Amino acid sequence: MNQIDPQQLRQAHRSAVIIAAALVNGCVLFGAMIFFLAQKSVAAAGDYGLIRVLAIGMGGGALLGSFASKKIALQRRETGSSQKKDTVALAVRLTTSMLVALAMVEGAVLFGLTVAFLSRNPADLIVPAVIGVIGFAAHFPRYDHWENWAREQ
Repeated sequence: MNQIDPQQLRQAHRSAVIIAAALVNGCVLFGAMIFFLAQKSVAAAGDYGLIRVLAIGMGGGALLGSFASKKIALQRRETGSSQKKDTVALAVRLTTSMLVALAMVEGAVLFGLTVAFLSRNPADLIVPAVIGVIGFAAHFPRYDHWENWAREQ
């Protein structure tokens, strides 16, 4: 069993929560902007069917990719002769994997926001927003998960 410093792990977790909340907040603010800037009628010019399909496809791909990238980052073992793992190094790996996963999910939402801006139809944001909620909920840092993962290392 590895020795971890709970205080260092808690501080790193707090920082990760702040970063994750900022990423979520960015999507919420952009989403609110869509509803305030949207015209009362949907723009008639242009066919946005293909770009809507691309937004949904890219969003789903980003969601799946976020789980894969996080799993790969957390499975990497550090090479070295020391069996004792440094709490800070473990926290950095957790934070990095979380940031990459959340950024991929945020990208899916922002692509959906772009489609909603182009089409001036807030409904185009629904599927990317659902993808974002699922991804943010799945990857948002929870201390009990961090603590369990750090102890397993």
